[in-house]
Amino acid sequence: MKSLKNFQLLTILFLLFSLSISAEKTKKGKQKPVEKKNIESTKSDRREKIEKEDILISVKTEPAELVEEKSTKKEREEVITKEEPKTPPAPIVKEEPVSITPPVTKTSTADSIHPITLNQYFSNDIWFRGFSVLGDRLAQRDNRRYQSMQHAWNLVTGVSYDVSENFSIGMNVYSPTAHRANRDNDFFMQAAPGDSKDFTQKYAEAAQAGNPNILIDEATQLNAEDPKNPKDPSAIKRRKEKNGLKDIFDASFTYKHNTRFGKIITGFYFANNDNFNITLGELVAGIEFPFWKALSPSFTSYYRFTSEGGGGGNGTSNHRIAISHKFFPENNINFTTSLSSGYQYHSNLKEYRSGVSDISPKIQVNYGSFYVSFMDMIRPDPSLWDAAGGFGSGAAYNDSNRRDGMVDDPSKIRGSQNQAYVDLINKGANSLHASNPGADPNGYGREAVKVYLTQNYQQQKFVTHIYFFTVGYSMKF
Repeated sequence: MKSLKNFQLLTILFLLFSLSISAEKTKKGKQKPVEKKNIESTKSDRREKIEKEDILISVKTEPAELVEEKSTKKEREEVITKEEPKTPPAPIVKEEPVSITPPVTKTSTADSIHPITLNQYFSNDIWFRGFSVLGDRLAQRDNRRYQSMQHAWNLVTGVSYDVSENFSIGMNVYSPTAHRANRDNDFFMQAAPGDSKDFTQKYAEAAQAGNPNILIDEATQLNAEDPKNPKDPSAIKRRKEKNGLKDIFDASFTYKHNTRFGKIITGFYFANNDNFNITLGELVAGIEFPFWKALSPSFTSYYRFTSEGGGGGNGTSNHRIAISHKFFPENNINFTTSLSSGYQYHSNLKEYRSGVSDISPKIQVNYGSFYVSFMDMIRPDPSLWDAAGGFGSGAAYNDSNRRDGMVDDPSKIRGSQNQAYVDLINKGANSLHASNPGADPNGYGREAVKVYLTQNYQQQKFVTHIYFFTVGYSMKF
């Protein structure tokens, strides 16, 4: 019996030991599923957190009903995901709220080049470095006095093309709107238009004497002296001079080099002006300074290298400095003030003078693409321009004093009335000399009196201020 009890006790201990080992194995075998469940739970928590943030962001831009619907939908998806742990959850992409503002894109260089600018304006005159281009010509054509406000109205059409950021081409055509026809303004009896020989006196003598041979003999004598320019007595009459206002054309080619000292300007400038038979070709060099940017200071030099039209100032140069500033540029209505001044080195090869050509302040009012401007071209050095005889004014005597600030007055030179005054001066000086020849035996005093009195009658004071009025528009394409 005792052995049986011992055997039963051993059996019970063995069973307990077996159950203990089995339980330990069972515990160790179930550890892995528990860890997997924890990992899935952690991932689920993270995803749930991200979805909550997503819902909060969406609430800012979406109605509450849609947010609630999205939330419910996501909860259903979460339950399905939990029921299928074997399938890895899809990556959640955070959606950004949609903006109605179009994205700002950087403009490339190719988009900013090749702009074309059309500039067209109506002006009472054309100015050029201290010179009234059409106004003075019109005064000579119409035998009118030089004045500050000319009426040579013209339409200017200009086009500029920016080939690149630094290279540009510009062209302008200046078209007079009136006074384009030729007219007789010297009142000479001529054998050909523009002939310098006046047959008026001989024509009158032949008519009064009823003897045409007086005129024929005069023409025959001139033909013998100058056979290359024959005079036909039957063709002598009043003729129109080639003095109608003509179109003017100019063009510029400019390249700007970017340097630390500023933008270096290089290029060419060309102009064709048939009003004075001048073709101009110049080298251009200058600089746009990097300082005082509000005033846009610049310095430009123009060096003449062509000799067409008899030179027209061949070998001369003009050196200009300019500043400008635009007020209220952000407004639709704004205005720009500018100031330019030039120094002329040798006016031309005839007078060979140098000095300040002009000081030209300008104000321009802008309204969108339209503008109105006013400029006063001040010429402080009359001696530089005291050379009206150089344009063939036709005065009885060439300007003997080129530094007295007096120039030939076109209204006092031509016509029978002006000729009568000159004849009266000559007769008076001759009579004075005849009454007392001993006081002036050589006649020098008599001629000096003629020159002084005649020029005092035929000259006017140099016009220091010339005003330019402009109205136009400018458009970019």
